[in-house]
Amino acid sequence: MIRIAMANLFLVVIATLGFASVYSQIETGTKLRLAKNRSLSAVEQRLPQVIYICGLLILLRVISSGTTGWLFWVMVNLQLIIMMYSNLLVTNLADFVVIQAVGVTMFATAGGMNWLTTPAYLLGCLGIYGERWYGKRLKEHELLYLMPPIVIGAFFLVDRLA
Repeated sequence: MIRIAMANLFLVVIATLGFASVYSQIETGTKLRLAKNRSLSAVEQRLPQVIYICGLLILLRVISSGTTGWLFWVMVNLQLIIMMYSNLLVTNLADFVVIQAVGVTMFATAGGMNWLTTPAYLLGCLGIYGERWYGKRLKEHELLYLMPPIVIGAFFLVDRLA
């Protein structure tokens, strides 16, 4: 049991670090390409990152569809981590909506979304995305950072118990 837990943790940490490093490489390469071409297009600057995030979510869903047990939950956890991390990375509301639409679709095809969990998930993601607006106030009340995960977790727990 401990070996499986350690394997889960290792896979999630390594995959998350890989996601973050590839994302930053894409972002840096895109900025250099746009500077070289003297382009100021905001869409061209954000599109590669959005394609990368959405493509990775779809790839993880395809991979997880052939797995069972603990490996399935590792893939689901990776999808959730990428979704939450992308909420902090994207700066445009349209990018946020596209990524959330892909994410909800991936979780819905896995049977993880229903009338209770979908709004709770989207509200939690919106709360994390909106952190850039209320983040300054959270420095005074750091415990408020725990509210989105607690609310989402409570909804999923109530749904599981029902």
